[in-house]
Amino acid sequence: MVYPVCHAYEGLDSEYQSYLLIFSLNTTEALEGLADWKNQNWIDLSTDKVVISVLTYNGELEGYVVTELTLEFHAGGYITPKATARPTISIPYGKKNSYVNDILVWIWCIVALYGRSQAVVCVFYAIWASIVSLLNDDDFQDSLWKLADPSALNVNETEDDIRSLNVVIDNLKRIADLTSVLRVVGAVIIALIGLQILNRFRFHPQLNILTRTVASALKQFAAFFIVFIVIFLTFMIIGSMIFGDRAKEFASLDNSMASCINMLFGVFDFESIKDLQFSVAFYWIYMVVVSLVLMNMMLAIVLDAYDDVSKESYKKAANMELANRVVAICWDVVSEISIMLFARRTVVSHGRIRPHLLERVLQRKIKEDPHTILSPESLKPLFPDDGIGYEVFQATLQHIENGGNQQ
Repeated sequence: MVYPVCHAYEGLDSEYQSYLLIFSLNTTEALEGLADWKNQNWIDLSTDKVVISVLTYNGELEGYVVTELTLEFHAGGYITPKATARPTISIPYGKKNSYVNDILVWIWCIVALYGRSQAVVCVFYAIWASIVSLLNDDDFQDSLWKLADPSALNVNETEDDIRSLNVVIDNLKRIADLTSVLRVVGAVIIALIGLQILNRFRFHPQLNILTRTVASALKQFAAFFIVFIVIFLTFMIIGSMIFGDRAKEFASLDNSMASCINMLFGVFDFESIKDLQFSVAFYWIYMVVVSLVLMNMMLAIVLDAYDDVSKESYKKAANMELANRVVAICWDVVSEISIMLFARRTVVSHGRIRPHLLERVLQRKIKEDPHTILSPESLKPLFPDDGIGYEVFQATLQHIENGGNQQ
């Protein structure tokens, strides 16, 4: 279609008109309605865009779907069609007691703000609360109930009916947009949880090496990705300029980027461009530079990071083992000094060996040799401390002979 006069309506104020076609009409009535719109010039030379919205409800899944067909009219007469489907929930809570769970979560989020930052979780529930408020909006519910009853609608599409339809569709579009944002925020939360789990692997010797390798490699990838992106974009633009007018795979920058990515992972169909001039040279130069050189550089960065982390972990383990040995030696020395300093104090009391220690040692000795005879000479091996003199053993035996009455 070519307009007889281009830009005839340029500079005029834009005008927005809505038309309603209800589902209760049969085929004949629907065609009559479209013919009536045509007579009203609902599409003319000034039309810039036509949006056809179809609102449906799935009772089994309890969800709405707003399906849109958008026709964009270009100045040269070309029409670009676009279609979108926006699914949204209709009942955010299957049971009323689910509100209790959300209240508890809100309390937890408020408490968490005073401690550790949980901003992403708070954003998630803020978006969810916005969706619930839009679904429970009184104007939205009234318009929805009116559209749900075909007998209440006027076939001649009164302004009130069209307003109700616009309210429902606009609200559902906003809910669909918020639902998309909610999915993104939820994905971010899952990613943060995954990072927290990886961070908890620090206690494990092997898992710690792997997680630290990934972190170290990602830090080194910053400079590498700059070089990679420059080279990748260069080949992408070259492919679009050379083959864009003859191959669909490079007809646009988006297609060219997808084709270069497919080449990188080996899923590109070379047969689609093999008959084009310079295709062989472009393909092999790209594969050598990007696939062989850059990919191997990336692998080398990962291996170097793993090697560095492994060596560092080994040094830490060796240092820890050496430190443990030094601590053990120092502890042994301290123990020996303590024994030397406090052995006499713990064994001798009032110039004699403590009775309970003597009884315990003698019981063990009698089990080994029932014919043991007590004397200062026989007691000396039982208490080998150098600080205990001969007079202590003699005083101990004298105390035993006296019946243990002397103090």
